[in-house]
Amino acid sequence: MKLLINRFQVKFPIWSFKILVYCLFSLTLFNCNSIDSLYRLKNDYLRNKQQQDFLSPYESSSLSKRPVVEYILDSKDDLSMSYYEHFRKLCDYTKIPFNFKIIDRFNEQLKIESSARILVINDTKRLNNQTIPVLLKFVSKGGTLIFPNIGEDQRFIFFWGMRYDSDLSYDITSKGMCLNTIPLSGKREINLYSDTKHFAFAKSNFKKDLRINIWSDNQMTMPLLLENNIGFGKVICCNSSKIFEKRDRGLLFTFLLRGLSGIPYPLANTSTIFLDDFPSPLYDVKLEPIKTEYNLTMNEFVYKKWWPDMKKIAQKYNIKYTALLAFDYDDIRRAPFSFKQWDFAKMQGTGKTQKGTSNFLTHDLLKDNHELGFHGYNHVSLLKEEWENPEEIFFSLKATKKKWLVNNFGDFPVSYVPPSNYIDPYGIVQLKKGMPSLKYFASLYLGDKKEGGDREFDFEPFHKDLFDYPRISSGFYFNDEKYYNIFSTYLYTGVWTHFVHPDDVFQIGNAKEKKKKKYHYELRNDLGLNWKKGKKTLYSTFDDFLTEFKEIYPQSEFYTVKNAAPIVMKWRGANYKHIAKEESYTVQEETNLFTEEGNTWGGLF
Repeated sequence: MKLLINRFQVKFPIWSFKILVYCLFSLTLFNCNSIDSLYRLKNDYLRNKQQQDFLSPYESSSLSKRPVVEYILDSKDDLSMSYYEHFRKLCDYTKIPFNFKIIDRFNEQLKIESSARILVINDTKRLNNQTIPVLLKFVSKGGTLIFPNIGEDQRFIFFWGMRYDSDLSYDITSKGMCLNTIPLSGKREINLYSDTKHFAFAKSNFKKDLRINIWSDNQMTMPLLLENNIGFGKVICCNSSKIFEKRDRGLLFTFLLRGLSGIPYPLANTSTIFLDDFPSPLYDVKLEPIKTEYNLTMNEFVYKKWWPDMKKIAQKYNIKYTALLAFDYDDIRRAPFSFKQWDFAKMQGTGKTQKGTSNFLTHDLLKDNHELGFHGYNHVSLLKEEWENPEEIFFSLKATKKKWLVNNFGDFPVSYVPPSNYIDPYGIVQLKKGMPSLKYFASLYLGDKKEGGDREFDFEPFHKDLFDYPRISSGFYFNDEKYYNIFSTYLYTGVWTHFVHPDDVFQIGNAKEKKKKKYHYELRNDLGLNWKKGKKTLYSTFDDFLTEFKEIYPQSEFYTVKNAAPIVMKWRGANYKHIAKEESYTVQEETNLFTEEGNTWGGLF
């Protein structure tokens, strides 16, 4: 029976389906039942079509019997467990063979796997004395020993590169981290963690011939990332008590790269620009700074300036956007679910006629082959505390699908971004139930998992039929933290995902309120920049960053979510074999999944 269905689909082209839908709609116009009939017909077609297009599951990289990276795990130490998760995920993304050894077993066996090039130890206090010559031999023969945090174990001051007469004095005042290398900071010097004190060893403790890769500031006050050569190998240690988190994975990966010289790793090589809350309801109000810059209403600004300029950006950098539609901004959570706000804003049509702005913008972006994703019927997050009755979520989504069909917006969406990036497991289940066409879930890479953030490029933890394609950064201008998040994550994934809003320009805040620090969120135009008039504007800063990004990663291409996510899934699902010989090192794909044109390899050579 399945084969017959597939044959029927091949012989039933899309144009004939459109004619059938048109005839049905024409015969039953203005009849409420006709919309339900149209909805059922289209939904049946989509359901049959998507039977061939299920997401293909894959497994994360398993622990290797021949690890290149080996981690000494202290299961009684929370920080050791946390770093274990980060290093394992880094190796999972980059397909570097990884395994761990419990610290008690290492103390007993005194063995490092022969395949290991890198050994990671967070805290040395529980290592017995017999492990020290084993570690010294490993490094001397060419291995790389990594300490994510320097402890207080004086047995290891030689490994850390300290002077033999060091007084082990502490620097309790130095703060921050200064980066000026392309892998982590783009083309500019960035300063991070300006309020974070390191409480670590003072500069005077260390030998002068060490390689210092990162300092606390550009005055070289305190060395943070040190490299100490011993024999044919090296020791990488971070002289800080700072606890590294998910956003620091790129920094942790640079530790690994120092010991992975000549070993390539695959990168997905995909980027996506999201247009959140676009299209959406628009209003005939004049707000700053656009009121002064153009004397236009919000409605006029979006269709006369913002969208035409965003199309110029798309053409310049060959970008296909994923736009996230929201129909309503009222706090409606019970039927009937109306679309008055969506239909309210008008623009000049042919002659003296007017047409709906939001509908026009939707069809215009579809005409240019951008993707129309889904943000919600309204902007109320799908949280149990916000939608106590799950049926109301279902009915809001049913109304959405009817409007989608009546307005001829094409196939139902496959990509979803939760309003304000908040959603809980309850909301995810109800969302998929009410909008089964959705396949790709794009919240935040960072954040809180229970609130909808902290996602990986993996299957959604709360729904096996959704794949997560989270966003890494946002906004039209880029501070040091955004630079760090973008380039740090790209280093080990080859993925950049970024979102902006058409109303970002209006979120300048009130000067008095800002002074009182009453805003509990980051204003999207805190600098109060104009859109395009002036030396430094939202448009120019966005354009400048895209130019810089493409100069650093010219091979990176901009895709819609529906085209990027399948590439990322193949990258995640691919398996690789590492073959080490005396004079060569080969990384060979075994699954024949990751063969997309333009995919690249990373590595330190």
